[in-house]
Amino acid sequence: MLRRFIPFFSPKDRPPKRTSTVVINATNIGSKPGGIAVYTLNLLRQLAQLDTRGIQFVVYVNKRCHPEFHDIEFPENFT
Repeated sequence: MLRRFIPFFSPKDRPPKRTSTVVINATNIGSKPGGIAVYTLNLLRQLAQLDTRGIQFVVYVNKRCHPEFHDIEFPENFT
């Protein structure tokens, strides 16, 4: 019988959790969103509602970004 050794780490000895970074180019969201801009807005809305701890999001937008973008409540891991 093969037995597997499962290492035990105390909380202070655990390796640090990795954080991933996701960059989203949302510069296509202009003053009148259509097509891909609507898709991007919906994607950002859904990502903002998910539990994405451990993932850092960087979202790039332009100055003429649609007001709907500013209505999305982003968690702290979005910049």
